[in-house]
Amino acid sequence: NTLRLKDFYKRYDCPSVLPRNLKDAYRIFGAHSFHKAWISSEGINIPCEHYEWSHFFEIPSSLKVFEAWFKEHGYDIELSGAGRILLKIIDSVGGIHGTRTFQSEEIVKLLNEMSHATVEKEIDGSSEGDIKSKVRAKTVPVKKWQDLLQKISLANSPEIAERHLRNLLNYRILKGGVTLQCPECAQRTWYALDDLSDKVTCERCLEKFDFPIVRPISETSWHLRTIGPFSVENYAQGGYCVALSLEFFGGHGLSNEMTWVPSFILKTKEEKPLEADFGIFLSEGRIDEIKAPLVIFGECKSFNEFTHVDVNRMRGLADKFPGAVIAFCTLRKTLTNREKKIIATLARRGRKHFKAEQWINPVLILTGIELFDDFEPPSCWKDKGAPYESFANNWHIRDGLQNLCDATQRMHLGIESYWTWYEQKRKKIIARRKGDAHEEK
Repeated sequence: NTLRLKDFYKRYDCPSVLPRNLKDAYRIFGAHSFHKAWISSEGINIPCEHYEWSHFFEIPSSLKVFEAWFKEHGYDIELSGAGRILLKIIDSVGGIHGTRTFQSEEIVKLLNEMSHATVEKEIDGSSEGDIKSKVRAKTVPVKKWQDLLQKISLANSPEIAERHLRNLLNYRILKGGVTLQCPECAQRTWYALDDLSDKVTCERCLEKFDFPIVRPISETSWHLRTIGPFSVENYAQGGYCVALSLEFFGGHGLSNEMTWVPSFILKTKEEKPLEADFGIFLSEGRIDEIKAPLVIFGECKSFNEFTHVDVNRMRGLADKFPGAVIAFCTLRKTLTNREKKIIATLARRGRKHFKAEQWINPVLILTGIELFDDFEPPSCWKDKGAPYESFANNWHIRDGLQNLCDATQRMHLGIESYWTWYEQKRKKIIARRKGDAHEEK
């Protein structure tokens, strides 16, 4: 019998891609009757020994699959604090595809402002002529969100903006409430809808006062606030960039299936710990299922720059896992010259041959151009100007992830193509051999 796990939502608790040649594969399914099972390109293979026998097993989490795989390489895996926050984000939106709810630079930045209490709101004076003072707050008027969502919607549609706002509320990204002024201390406090009753308590002076039923509440008093993991500072500790990177791999036509794990630390007694912001087993393309899944490790930055420390950390992973794809993901649209220089060194190093036509460590660059777009490459590069326009017309998704690495290196790092690099290298080798032969004569 052969089993295959499929999950359209790319959830964390249903790994649909399993690494091949995994020793004692039955252990990750928690079933002793699986002791002779193995994993192949077809799926989970269970030999039939007795007629009408039944097998009972558990669907493992992605972490359990990665634990078993890293254990064979001599490492123990541990999720970081940022990784656990990301799991809450993905769970809140119902899976990888739900991340499209905040797939916008404007939305991500406003959510981050709200988590840092850097949103300015105006406090009305005692009369119309008074100057309105501004204070820091974590709440935003509903009208501000409506205007933002309408601005970024297709055709500036208020109907689409309203549905989008409803999704933000349903996915527990935002929570609605009202700001009320306490008659005792004259301070204004935000109250969630489920905290409202006939009597409300002021958070500042702890006095109770009647809910203003008789006096209508103005539209400007209704505010929204981030909740749960979306209230964590620094772009949910980088969770937005990681979530959109995972959506890029699992949500577009780049792959059939994937198994992923959030930010993790690899530990061993003999060496320094290794870190990555995500790990993926990727089944590349709908016609390449017979191939072993790709391994991808990612380093993510929201709007900060990549440093030598980040690149060296990914170089350490590349050295230990030849054949793995190294992804640098950022929400910024472009990289600085300093970033391009240090990443380009690793990118050229990763172009060396590992086996057959596979590079030893292909380096992929993803920016806001790819992560914030609703469409996969090459559509996401259209109408973006140079140098993206030329790739939009000359690259196809069926070219595969390795060719995508080459394209993003040329676009975002400004380096030569793989074939140009290969020809330069080949000429140097020929020239060196000719020089050695001349010296021997």
